[in-house]
Amino acid sequence: MKKIGNLFFLAEKQLIRERKEEVIPCYTISDVIEYAILIRKWLDHNPNKINQILKLSREEIKRNNRECRKRYYLKTGR
Repeated sequence: MKKIGNLFFLAEKQLIRERKEEVIPCYTISDVIEYAILIRKWLDHNPNKINQILKLSREEIKRNNRECRKRYYLKTGR
């Protein structure tokens, strides 16, 4: 599993992605903190999904990544 960093880096990365897609016009530090709180709440409410991901073997992770990439390329047409 690829380690992204802490929740604040993940929240800021998501906000940057949304800004590029023009979902939001801009974001502030308070938006990053609020987003990190939302991510933490989601993690607290979905521990089973996290444990399932963490228990995958290296081969299963590679297979899942290939399938995700395939679905993405089929959806975007790239």
